[in-house]
Amino acid sequence: MTNFFADKAGLKPSDTVRCSILLLASWDKRIYPRWSVLQVLMSKDLLDKDVDVIWALNLEEIRLREKESCLSYG
Repeated sequence: MTNFFADKAGLKPSDTVRCSILLLASWDKRIYPRWSVLQVLMSKDLLDKDVDVIWALNLEEIRLREKESCLSYG
C-alpha cells in the first residue's frame, strides 16, 4: 500500500506520516474505491487535478456520495 501512496497518488513519505490513519484503512473497502472515484471525477473535470489526495481519501462517506452523484448529471 505504501507503494501506491508514493507511485500512484504522488505522496511523499512525510505526507503519509501526516495522515498515518490511511495506512490503517482497508485497501479494498476504502482506499481503492475512493481512488477510483477521484480518478473519474478528475477525468470529467468535476474535481481539480491538484486536489489534496489525503483530504480526498479521508472524505466522509456523505460528501463522497455527493461527489459521485455529480457523475449522473454530467
